Amino acid sequence: MMRDKISNFEAALIAALALLTNAFSALPGALAGGGVWISNILAAAVGFAFAYFFSSACEKFPEETFFGVMEKSIGHIGAVFFGTAFLASSLLTLTVSLTVFSRFVQITALPQTPPAFLSFMILSLAAFVLLRGAASLSGTARLLFIFSAAVVVLFFILGFKNILPRALLPDFEKTDRILQGAGEVFLNRFTTVTALMSVYTRMEKRETRKKYFFSAVLLAAAVFIIISVICVAVLGKGTAELDFYPAFTVMASRDVGGFVRHTELFACIAMTVSLFFKSAASLLFLRDILKGIFKIPGECKIYFPLALITCAVSQIIYSDVTSLRAMLEWKSGAGYVLAALFFLSFVLFAAAKIKKKET
Repeated sequence: MMRDKISNFEAALIAALALLTNAFSALPGALAGGGVWISNILAAAVGFAFAYFFSSACEKFPEETFFGVMEKSIGHIGAVFFGTAFLASSLLTLTVSLTVFSRFVQITALPQTPPAFLSFMILSLAAFVLLRGAASLSGTARLLFIFSAAVVVLFFILGFKNILPRALLPDFEKTDRILQGAGEVFLNRFTTVTALMSVYTRMEKRETRKKYFFSAVLLAAAVFIIISVICVAVLGKGTAELDFYPAFTVMASRDVGGFVRHTELFACIAMTVSLFFKSAASLLFLRDILKGIFKIPGECKIYFPLALITCAVSQIIYSDVTSLRAMLEWKSGAGYVLAALFFLSFVLFAAAKIKKKET
């Protein structure tokens, strides 16, 4: 259906914006200290491999939805198993992003506003837009991307004026922290790639969609790396590691020429924009997977029920700020989650390649 298609360029903008969710607040991998920028590079490499496996599998069956690709590659039962795993990871990464953002706004700007209200408003808006078709997302993508890009440039300008390069020297005696930081960055930033398959499979021009999609991932990775460099170089290793929202602190501590103040408000708006697109892509992905698992006929517009479920989950996954931060940091269990996701994506890629050769 044409209303369900998105131009490649606008799909790439949506993907980049979704990946940049909470880029101006939390700094995953900060435990790596001066080596956090290395952690971001390593995470980006793993993220590219992750995106390559998914997109390459989709290219084997370009007419199919993501669930259809899994079904063609590993059968319906396998698709149900893989789909459930990917659904769970996408739901988790969305609820974490909503929780981090809602808590951030409550702490910094609206202390009397319940976090559930902010999550509900963003999810409801995303659900409402999706009811008009996925193509409706592209209508505002260009304008909002320009605004977000301007905020990124502003952040870079404000940050580079105050960097202390020596803070970026990594401590190679703590290589394990750099590797753990890479895992933390991947789980908090690049697992969004899974949900973005809902956007990827709706790109209009199949022959160039892979190029556009990887451009979006590359852009987001570059922004993450530079933000990590600026945060540590401006605040110092210790502060960047202890501050829950170091990127926001960098913005909040600077003004432009003495006449543009409270530049952190721009960061708040940019994060809201990114979270909207991530919410929309995730709801679209959850709908696609559930439609495939239960073989629901028709358009299956279940976006509002999914939004309500996601909103509810986002309110029960942490009890206080300490537990919220602990949720974002690397633990032994996180390593298994990363390995499982990467393994499943590789198996899907290999199965799709083998199945395509047989047909």
